[in-house]
Amino acid sequence: AHLVGTLACLSESERARVAGFVINRFRGDISLLTPGLDWLTAQTGKPVFGVLPYLHGLHLDAEDAVQTAQRTASVDALRVVIPVLPRVSNHTDFDALRAHPQVDVRLVGPGQPIPPADLIILPGSKSVQADLAWLRANGWEAAIARHLRYGGKLIGICGGMQMLGRRLHDPRG
Repeated sequence: AHLVGTLACLSESERARVAGFVINRFRGDISLLTPGLDWLTAQTGKPVFGVLPYLHGLHLDAEDAVQTAQRTASVDALRVVIPVLPRVSNHTDFDALRAHPQVDVRLVGPGQPIPPADLIILPGSKSVQADLAWLRANGWEAAIARHLRYGGKLIGICGGMQMLGRRLHDPRG
């Protein structure tokens, strides 16, 4: 039912781009799921391409987990600071930076000052208006302005980019 509802929320052109479904992290007896898969195909006209089982012991990051362990980079590394917003999305966007030996990525949590940096990255957000208000309430807007005034760089990704605009119009939050 969740997939049917999601599909119904899409525009006609978006629905046309959905080729079918893959059920991920299924736990249990697949034979019990088969009638539901048949129902899903009948309701949507879209096939179920497969069912991927939940595999124990893979130790994959959760979709919304934030890795906070800091690693020491070289002395001349690019210093990147990322404020950890309460509703951060797609935090794994930064994994490649974190793995690079010449990039020192610092995740800054609530109540922490923004340390000296070459670059600040505002991450994506699941609720841009709320996270922008939170960023301001924590004094980070002023800290970011100071960073820019002294020649620092700033980029935003997805919702973080929206926060950099002059106006933010998001009636759904």
